[in-house]
Amino acid sequence: MANEVNGRFGGTGKIPSLVNNQVDNLVAYEGVNLTDVTSRLQQLNQIIQDSSDVDLKRVESIRQMLADGTYQIDAERIADGLLKMERMFGDEHSRK
Repeated sequence: MANEVNGRFGGTGKIPSLVNNQVDNLVAYEGVNLTDVTSRLQQLNQIIQDSSDVDLKRVESIRQMLADGTYQIDAERIADGLLKMERMFGDEHSRK
């Protein structure tokens, strides 16, 4: 599902830290008026809309390796990911 380093769906993970930094800056500044906050939220919304949850460079790299016949499948890594996901979902279902 997600690469732990790159964030959700292999994206860069820049957006959450960007938003957190901006929220911290807004909270730290006591003289913020509603217009400033609204303007900044609109800018952040545009950044989010312009970003992608998919690492397009990674997708293209894999696509090229598939075309070249050089893509290597790591069965152990896939199995580890499936087991990790099963443990996560298993834990959620056992709590209900």
